[in-house]
Amino acid sequence: MSHDLSLDDFFDMLGRYGADIGNWPLSPGQLESVAVFLSRSAVAREAVEEMRLMETALRGELPLAPHGLADRILAAAGISVGRNAAIFAVPRPRRIRYN
Repeated sequence: MSHDLSLDDFFDMLGRYGADIGNWPLSPGQLESVAVFLSRSAVAREAVEEMRLMETALRGELPLAPHGLADRILAAAGISVGRNAAIFAVPRPRRIRYN
């Protein structure tokens, strides 16, 4: 890999190896090239941040909204949930453990 890393190549590696560039199977010189590329490409930096968010979500580490938050938001918007509360009820996701 040289300093002329393309955005497509970067996206390919990001998809294969994840947001932690240190985990990519690259030599120190190649890692330096990626660091230079990231310093020059706002699109690449944004893609890394989006990958980090996705990885966090897939690990189930995002906080869940407090119970009743949807009802409070709808009430603040002037929408009565009364009898129709079941329509807006969203079951809490179960955490799935993979061994």
